[in-house]
This record gives sequence, C-alpha cells and structure tokens, in this order.
Amino acid sequence: MLAAHEVDLIDQLISRNEKEFDRRFDNSIDKLLSQFLDDSSILKSYKDVDYYRSLRVAGSANDAHLLIVEVGYDLLSGKHNLGDYEPQLIGLKKLDKNYGSIIIRPETLEDKLAEFFTKAEIDFKDYPKFSSKYYFLSDDKPLGYSFATNDRLTLIEQQREVCIEIKGDMLISKYMRILNAEDFSSMLDLIKKI
Repeated sequence: MLAAHEVDLIDQLISRNEKEFDRRFDNSIDKLLSQFLDDSSILKSYKDVDYYRSLRVAGSANDAHLLIVEVGYDLLSGKHNLGDYEPQLIGLKKLDKNYGSIIIRPETLEDKLAEFFTKAEIDFKDYPKFSSKYYFLSDDKPLGYSFATNDRLTLIEQQREVCIEIKGDMLISKYMRILNAEDFSSMLDLIKKI
C-alpha cells in the first residue's frame, strides 16, 4: 500500500499537469490493463504489479494513458528474501499500426558482450548515441525499422533509461525506478509524441 507521502506526491503531480488529462470517464483502460500488465515482459521481473490510478491523456490522436502502479519486488540478502514496494509510472498508447513485437531498453554490458557472438540487435547508424544507449530488438526487422522514425528515435534518445515494449499496435513504457516529478513530465511528453 502506498505511503501517505507517495500519495501526496502523486496528487501534486496530477494537479500540476491537470490540463493534460481528460477527466471524462473512460473504461477502455480496463482492456489495456488486462492486455499488458499480466503479459508484459518489461514487468515480469516484479512479483506484484498493482494498479493504483489511470490518467487518460487529453488531445492524443490515439488512446493514451499514464498509469500509476505499485510494484513489488524481492531483494536477495544472504539467505533471506527482502521485499519492497514502490510507486512507478507506466505509459500506454495505441499506435497508428501494427509494429510486431519490439523491445527497447537501456543496453547492458551483457548485451554488448552477447553482440560479439550473436547479432540480434538492430542498430541505427544515423543515431549512434541512440544505438550505444539502447538495445532495440524486433521480431520483424522491416516493422522495427518502420517504427523507428527520426522523430521517435530522437524522442527515445532524450529519455533517461526508458524501457519500451510494443506488441502489435500497443506500446507500454516505463522507467525502472520510483515515481518522481521529472519522470512524470518526461513520460507524459513521450506518450503524447511517440
């Protein structure tokens, strides 16, 4: 359960950005939630993902939401598992077309080493900063390249360690850290523009 200071922070962030959200009741989020929260590979590392609040982004050409969730995870400490919970932010957006399955996440040292043996990642030579910062995998390279427009690569490149998963025409994005004001603004901008 979220702590009082976390709820206060969430309320402040929503209040500061009030004009960005559509206040009309919209039950389409239930379908988006069921489709992604149980099925998303970027959420599989958590032992629990509990829905807290949904905010429908106003003025978006396609259905777009910011979700505030509480994630539970285990920390290994010697012989004991220590668990913790924290609020995190998730962006969901219906895209203009089906892009297959795509994962975009911060590139790790293990990814760089694996690339010596098996070339799986798509690199973008016109975007060396993006390609060195993010790991881009697609089950269909032509669809992956069609998603990776100049505007989208630039937008993602400007993010601070965002993870993005695309399944068909749905995109889910999140930061791998506790909810904060800077990430709230960045995610809102990303979801509106991507």
